[in-house]
Amino acid sequence: MDTIAPQIQESNIDNTNHLGALTSHDLEIIPLKQFFALPIPSTEESSQLKWIHEYFQDLNTRSTIDMFLSIRNIESKLGMARLGETRLTRIYEYLKINRQLSDLEALRDSYHGR
Repeated sequence: MDTIAPQIQESNIDNTNHLGALTSHDLEIIPLKQFFALPIPSTEESSQLKWIHEYFQDLNTRSTIDMFLSIRNIESKLGMARLGETRLTRIYEYLKINRQLSDLEALRDSYHGR
């Protein structure tokens, strides 16, 4: 009785486990990805998410929920995003400007202390 040997075909699908390539910082921004509804963010979006996460860490935000509440509060102040603008980009740009203002105020205050 002849048996048919299974044939193994090569696939172009990458079956490697990429979890080893993730950093702890990548894992920390997963809640932000979900908050902004970005299951697979682009490189630029990932960079913005990481920056936003670091911004709130620098403010000593106690929890992810506090960060989300702060973002929702900012979104309610800013109103709806303009056509072609994402929620992420709007928050990112607002926080960048806010950081720059804080840095400039700190610089100005350092001159007053002289």
